[in-house]
Amino acid sequence: GASWSAPKPAIVGADGKPVAGMGTSLCYLGEGNVLFYGSPRWFSRDYGQTWKESVPLAPMSDGKPWYTWDPPLVERDATTGRITRLIETGYTWLKPPEVTTAHQQAYLRFSTDEGKSWGPSSKIPQWQAVSEVALLRAANSQLVAACRTDTPARMQPETIDHTEGLGISLSTDEGRTWSAVRKLYDWGRHHL
Repeated sequence: GASWSAPKPAIVGADGKPVAGMGTSLCYLGEGNVLFYGSPRWFSRDYGQTWKESVPLAPMSDGKPWYTWDPPLVERDATTGRITRLIETGYTWLKPPEVTTAHQQAYLRFSTDEGKSWGPSSKIPQWQAVSEVALLRAANSQLVAACRTDTPARMQPETIDHTEGLGISLSTDEGRTWSAVRKLYDWGRHHL
């Protein structure tokens, strides 16, 4: 990181001009393969020099928009090092009349083809009032989810995301079930 190349646009239109948009969740898959999330999801096969492949960012299984911020967790076979699956988190807004109080809700889904397609999304009940979930695998093999929690009720109707908190949730069964979110910080800017 002592020196860097000059910045350049990731996506260039047919007219040769940069395509405006936000990209998040940069993820290295190995052997020069990289992906990042925008709308759509983009792939590079040359270490991020060019981004020529894309697939649409699929919505939730129930059709709601799928928002994501953090890169997927890349799982590899311990013997071969080959990618076995990606685990992706996403979130959406739930609003009345569907729920009593508007809040964010986080979901989980899996890919076995390096992010080209995804299985159905699962609404994680313990991740109610949670967005922007970052995953990692702990040394004891548990999955750890660092969860951005909604702004505390006492600070509503604040809309700036600096008032959101941070908590963790654990899974001991490969992501099928999760513990309740244990808050570490009630509010404050501390994104992962």
